[in-house]
Amino acid sequence: MDITPQIDAVLRCLSGSGLPDVVRFTAAATALDQAGVQAMPRAHELSVPARRKLHSALGQLGAKLAALEQRLQERIRRHPADDSVAMYPMLACACLYTTGRIAIATGCRGRDAEQLLPSAALLLGTGRANLRRLAAIDNAAEAGLHLMAVYMLLNVAIEDDGAWARAGALFAPHAATEWLAAVTQALLADAWQDGVGDLKFVGAYAAVCYHLLPPRHDSHFRALRAAVAADAALQQRIADLLLGPCLRSAVAVLVPAAAAVAAPRWQVPNDAAELMGNHWRQLQHTMMALQVPFLEPHVAQQLRPRQQQAELQRMAVQLFWALLLELPPATQQVSEVTLNNFQISALHLLCISTGVQRYWLEREPAGGQAATAGMLREAAWDVLALMPRIAVAVAGVVRGNVMDLTGKLMTAGAVPLLCLQLAHVGCARSAAEAAQLLTAADAAVSRLLPLAHGLWQQRRAAGQQQLPPEDVSLALACLRLLTNTCSVLKHGAYDGSDAAPPGSPAEHAAAAIAARRLQVTMLRLVHWAAGTASVPAFLADVGALYGSLLELHEACHVAQEAADAVASVSGPLASGAGDAQAQSRLQGAGVAAARFEEAHRVLLSLGPGLTEGRSKRDLQRTMLQLLSLVSDAPPALLSDATLGLLGRVTAAALRGEHGLEACERMISALCVLQEPHLWAAALASGAVAAMLEVPAWAPVAQQEKTSEVLIHFMVALERMQKQALTLADELDAAGTGASDCGGGSGSSGDTSVQQQLREAAEQLGRGIAAFNQVIVGTTALPRVAAVLGEQALPAAEAAARLWRTHWQQPAQAVTLRLEAAHAAATRCCAYLQCSNVGQAGGPFAGQGEGSKRCSQCRAVWYCSTACSHADWRHGGHKLVCKALAAERAERKAQAAAGGRRWQRRLMYT
Repeated sequence: MDITPQIDAVLRCLSGSGLPDVVRFTAAATALDQAGVQAMPRAHELSVPARRKLHSALGQLGAKLAALEQRLQERIRRHPADDSVAMYPMLACACLYTTGRIAIATGCRGRDAEQLLPSAALLLGTGRANLRRLAAIDNAAEAGLHLMAVYMLLNVAIEDDGAWARAGALFAPHAATEWLAAVTQALLADAWQDGVGDLKFVGAYAAVCYHLLPPRHDSHFRALRAAVAADAALQQRIADLLLGPCLRSAVAVLVPAAAAVAAPRWQVPNDAAELMGNHWRQLQHTMMALQVPFLEPHVAQQLRPRQQQAELQRMAVQLFWALLLELPPATQQVSEVTLNNFQISALHLLCISTGVQRYWLEREPAGGQAATAGMLREAAWDVLALMPRIAVAVAGVVRGNVMDLTGKLMTAGAVPLLCLQLAHVGCARSAAEAAQLLTAADAAVSRLLPLAHGLWQQRRAAGQQQLPPEDVSLALACLRLLTNTCSVLKHGAYDGSDAAPPGSPAEHAAAAIAARRLQVTMLRLVHWAAGTASVPAFLADVGALYGSLLELHEACHVAQEAADAVASVSGPLASGAGDAQAQSRLQGAGVAAARFEEAHRVLLSLGPGLTEGRSKRDLQRTMLQLLSLVSDAPPALLSDATLGLLGRVTAAALRGEHGLEACERMISALCVLQEPHLWAAALASGAVAAMLEVPAWAPVAQQEKTSEVLIHFMVALERMQKQALTLADELDAAGTGASDCGGGSGSSGDTSVQQQLREAAEQLGRGIAAFNQVIVGTTALPRVAAVLGEQALPAAEAAARLWRTHWQQPAQAVTLRLEAAHAAATRCCAYLQCSNVGQAGGPFAGQGEGSKRCSQCRAVWYCSTACSHADWRHGGHKLVCKALAAERAERKAQAAAGGRRWQRRLMYT
């Protein structure tokens, strides 16, 4: 059915120069509404010419209603007491709601859609003033009609980029904020008696908030969001309406079993089941709107009573189980992807619930935490039982095509977020419960690895260079989950004791096995993050690169903590586990090696771009990040290219007005880390020499800070002197001579490395003494720096060269490389730059589909021939292959010898 004649009738009413006749306008609007209801079921059957004619009429209607707003404003200016103007916004709402639905159903786009949108000015102008004037009486019906009309206009706009941009211009901050405040207040007043009010109105409100408030990739409503973010009272009312009528009515309709908890004073309408799809959309819109950052504190404040927290948790759990087991009639015929979207809405509700619980639990006085945690424990473990199913739902959404990349990333991030919150709230009171927590977490997180891999591929294909590396963030969140759950396993939670939770040896062993399985998943994830955090797509965004490396650095340390936690738990509890502490060291070494190789490769590939055109603040951050990278790296892996990079970045950071600040941060970091190979790297790279030049051009006003920096230098050199003497003593105890450090042929005429170290330490002592003499009573700080540079720096650089020579000896280098090789040998692909995500099979060595083993050492596995060749060329396997083969042969010989002894004993018995 074509409704163009009815639209033409409304246009004729609006065609005059004055205000239209109210009676004729009412009749035309009513006829249009009735025709729209009849036309909707068959709107998609309209022919192309009929659609064009209809869309042209819709555009004309928008222009006429916008012109009517101008005439109404002129009438109000001349006759402020005229109440007749109040009818026109109501009639315009009826027209816009009907025409908006028809426009969406028939695919109205382009110029016609853009012309329809200016009609919103009538609602945000005269309509807004009328709502404010009627605020003292019941005006929920008028506010509801406003919301339904605006909802339809926004739906029309979002389908067309040009129309969406124009919609952003129409919703000016002042007018739109006042309009939103008026409709919010009206619906809250209407919900006072039964807790909900009109169902269709609260649904439209949730949809409008979803369109206007959450941040999007576009910026059309940025000014409006800023205005709402500045109005705390409005934020509180929005949170009250979303958490109250919008959320509770949707849950009551969708899950009848939860109606008594969700809305006890509200009677579900008889016809609610006929529009079930609308109620699902209402739930989705409400969940998205509630996650707006500036609403979070108001949501937490409203849910401060523990009873409300428990009610929200029960609603979320019942909603999810209903989707899994007892689908509402209207959802039984929907696609799997749509059903997964519904489940994601329930997941967001769970995240809000557990997040609020954690928020208030952390703010409880120390004495009340145990009682609060006990009250929340039952609800938390109910959610825990859902974790594997939640992961399935998230996987379905991420693999589908109905959500943009940003939404998919947020959805995937909800899984570790929820796990973290449960690990904080859920108390493991026995080893069996600890095993349940760890197993459920692994079932959820093991799906996160391929999910994150798929998202990374989508992001790379889309060329989205400015997105931060969510894969690293997800890895870090999952690793924190591991440390939390292992802490629960070791100590219980909030009980004040250090004893492990009670349980039989078999239950403790099961918990330890679950912990090790989760640990393997975590470390596999961080290995992959080490490889993907430096993809070329991120190189254009130095800020993202810095954040990536910084988070990966933290992830590596958390991984080591997690490995230590698992080792301390599983070592004494699980038989046949081997040396758990040694395994922990190997896994930590593997993570550190993977991080260094990847970060080092990407930083070197930046070349001059790492220092040119960068702000001083960015250069300082990169300088400190490089220091962290060098500190974690095995000394044998530090190449001349790495040292050259550190020297260039440090020199660039020290130039200019912030040079003294950069120098201060650099020397502080060196003093805090106290790693001998880090000092050696800083000296060999020229970074220390560059820092000693800073006082020469430091401003006179910064003399005090310059003096502090020089004193820090002196303290650092004293530590270096002690470290040189310590290394000399260690070499004496080990019986190491000159030939071990390449100092010569080992004859009596050669100077031993121990003697060279002691001579360098002695010269350092003389330089420090000269510094102490010259700094007393002088203000010529450049002269003090020059004394350090002339008398102490050469000795320090000599000691650094000796250190580097010692670490790069075959005996030292092979030991360090063997440790990394042993760590790599535990993975399904020993090449540390391989993510080994795409291979089927488990994460352990030899479990990947199509795995290949090195034919020489027979100790490491690769997922493909390409990785095997790459590890030989770039990963350094050729440097340790013979050593691994020798170890394997020695083990076989020992096993054979043991077998022969056993045979001899058998013969003699």
